[in-house]
Amino acid sequence: MPPAQRAARYRAVARIPGVSVVEDAVDAVGRRGVAITRQDPDNHSRDEWILDARTHEFPGERSVATDDYFNIEEGTVTSNTAVLRRAVVDKPGERP
Repeated sequence: MPPAQRAARYRAVARIPGVSVVEDAVDAVGRRGVAITRQDPDNHSRDEWILDARTHEFPGERSVATDDYFNIEEGTVTSNTAVLRRAVVDKPGERP
C-alpha cells in the first residue's frame, strides 16, 4: 500500500473506540514490532495488527487471550500469522 494510504488507514483505525498500542508484539515467524489492538467485548481475546516499528509495514497479526477460558490461559497467543511474500499481479485470482 502506498505510504499516504497506509497513513490514512492508521489514522482511521486510531479513531475506533477501544483501539490501543502494544509496544512489543511478535508475528508467526518471530519478527518484532508494535501492534494496533482492540479488545473484542464479545470475545475472550484481542486482535493485534503487528507493524514494523520503523517502516510501519504489516508483517502479520495475532490474537491473544485476555481471560482464562476453557483450557486457555490469559496471555496465550491463540492465532498468529505472517506475511512472507507480497506481489503485484495483473488481474484478480492471478498467482505471482
